Amino acid sequence: MAAICLENGDYGADIPLANDGPVIFAFDNAGEAHNALETRRGWGFDFLCSHGFDAVSFSEGDPDAWFRRDSFLPIFKEAVARVDAWPCCRHIGYGASMGAFAAAAFSDVLRCDRLVLISPISTLDEALAPWEHRSGAAREHGWSGPRNDSAAVPGPGTEIAIAADP
Repeated sequence: MAAICLENGDYGADIPLANDGPVIFAFDNAGEAHNALETRRGWGFDFLCSHGFDAVSFSEGDPDAWFRRDSFLPIFKEAVARVDAWPCCRHIGYGASMGAFAAAAFSDVLRCDRLVLISPISTLDEALAPWEHRSGAAREHGWSGPRNDSAAVPGPGTEIAIAADP
């Protein structure tokens, strides 16, 4: 599938040129963020598009940043503006671990009516999740302020499917 690729050195977004169905907003997990942006598509993009879905896939360039740097906003806003012009009716957020955090954290702006979250982490704020130690250096990026807990973001009408491997 043909796509528009946005990239600013810190973040990337793959946006399909088709716009005839529900849009799935996919976000990288931390494992994917270890690979250079210019050498890959965003997490889930090829898989979702090959199955007939329109997917906007956001790529993170730093596995410790969790889509929380200011440089994410221009890419994010441009992708959202492009999708807002489409006639589609369903918006679905999709991600695993760090990506699940981002899918839920931005679900209000994306107007997601459904979230598919795989092994989600809602926050690395030590005051809210003192037991969470899987993400090491990411915790040092400061977790106070807006969008610090993705569990608080989805609206009451949002359907949420969670898959976890305890």
